[in-house]
Amino acid sequence: MASQITFVQHNLPFLFYSAAVFYAILILTCSIPALRKCFKTIFAVAEPSTHSTLAHLDTFRGLAALWVFSYHTWYFFDPMHHGLNRYVLVRHGPIAVTFFAVLSGFLVYRSIRNKPMDGNSLRDYALRRFLRIYPLYLASLIIGVSVLVLTEGGRGDLGLRGYAADVFMLRVFGDPFFLKPPPWNPPAWSLFCEVIFYLLLPFFVAVARR
Repeated sequence: MASQITFVQHNLPFLFYSAAVFYAILILTCSIPALRKCFKTIFAVAEPSTHSTLAHLDTFRGLAALWVFSYHTWYFFDPMHHGLNRYVLVRHGPIAVTFFAVLSGFLVYRSIRNKPMDGNSLRDYALRRFLRIYPLYLASLIIGVSVLVLTEGGRGDLGLRGYAADVFMLRVFGDPFFLKPPPWNPPAWSLFCEVIFYLLLPFFVAVARR
């Protein structure tokens, strides 16, 4: 374990120190009741638009997200991940991606299935989806590209077309250049698939009703 920590510290300094800060904040939050209460308020899960939840499905979705996270940890931390090869479940993380996507699609469909497909409902639906995805996506883009510029030099320069593809999420619309995984955050490809689903869902609901 000590050799692995030393390897990360020397070869991935940004990852090492950002993780150290994260866990320091986590320990302080768990140790100090006032901080714990503050963070609980900030990160409380918003009530869905249906004003009802399916706790067991949300639990399965959370477990699937943890499975995907463990797979990414195993996949990207070469050579450290070789010690996890014996854990078959970790190595089959793509299965969790499919499970998470199908389950999330059902829950999103459930939130709009009984709503009228008029201008007001579609505007509210689009606004909720936008606020759920884009602000955090843009923040991750700014941080990710900044880290690339600081640590990899030229690799951080995506060019004007690349920056436009990422800022405006143009990769969603099928240009071969845009279909490449973004170098600042390769797993973001799944987010572009999610946007396509959000765009098509209202049409599916309208057709299904008929």
